[in-house]
Amino acid sequence: MSDGWTTPSSPSPNLATALAFMKALDEWDEEALEKTLDETLEHRILPKSLMRPVLTKSLYLSAYIHGIAEMFNAPGSSKPKSKLQRTIHEVIEMEDTIVIHASAKGTSVTGTSYEQEYMYVLRFTASTTGDPNERKIKSVKEFCDSSASKGFFPAERKRLADAKAAQYTTARPRAETLGTNGRRSGHSSNRMSRLEPSPSR
Repeated sequence: MSDGWTTPSSPSPNLATALAFMKALDEWDEEALEKTLDETLEHRILPKSLMRPVLTKSLYLSAYIHGIAEMFNAPGSSKPKSKLQRTIHEVIEMEDTIVIHASAKGTSVTGTSYEQEYMYVLRFTASTTGDPNERKIKSVKEFCDSSASKGFFPAERKRLADAKAAQYTTARPRAETLGTNGRRSGHSSNRMSRLEPSPSR
């Protein structure tokens, strides 16, 4: 997970939360990720030229994380199997702010290679538990390679949509012509046989 950067043996409370955040992203662990975030979270993807909306905690977890996970996760499995790995290159800590330079590399479910570079600016706040060693992330500014994002995500969404459409087109004729016992449906059978060819033809 790190390249040229060594995790301190005794990280500060803020850094411990930041590393837990990065680890949860790397493992697509939504429960662990949720624990690092404050209820007031504001997540921004930058630069502004990408025209991404500011996300609340719930939107970040549901829409953004799930949307990305779909692109790197085999259908039917709960978590991707190392389809996308992040590497930490540098960490800068200043009071209640941590900046992380990281990169990611992986392969999507359609077999498309993906590489990205990030600068995360994380801002922290005290936990509502009152524990001074428990810190929460209240703000994330995620600077990314806009060229890589524009080149990958729209095209990958189209590839996924095309793949789903192809599966539906393949499955639908069989579902419509077969009954629950594997035989042709009895209702309107003569008319159906004239309208739809046998799957064996």
